[in-house]
Amino acid sequence: MTEKTNSLDNKFQQAGSGFTLFEVLVAIAIIGIVFTSVFKLHGQTIAMSYSSRFYTIAPMLCQKKLSDIEREDLTIPLNDTGDFGEEFPGYVWHATVDSVESEALDESFELARIDVTVALESEGLTHVIRAYRYRNFKDKK
Repeated sequence: MTEKTNSLDNKFQQAGSGFTLFEVLVAIAIIGIVFTSVFKLHGQTIAMSYSSRFYTIAPMLCQKKLSDIEREDLTIPLNDTGDFGEEFPGYVWHATVDSVESEALDESFELARIDVTVALESEGLTHVIRAYRYRNFKDKK
């Protein structure tokens, strides 16, 4: 009978060679840390996708609005705001045109500073462009 109990003890010892509770808890903790890092990286990737899209579209919209202002014969002073409609939802613009004094230009020229700001309000992102243009009043007469 002692031989049978010895052989049963050996079987239980061999079957009991699994993981301890501590090893399982450490493995779960490591998996939790890895998943947290992966989800954080994924969230940052999505945020970078939104901002890179904005910084691709906003300069083109600024340039378009600047062209519109120049085509409208540079009304000075100008302080105007609007949006880009359904084509670019959420994008708004603000434009200012101010006269700038210049000692280098005589009175027949007028120097204007144009500031155009495009913003995506939902993300809190803005892009600003500043340009200087001058008009020769002798050519217009």
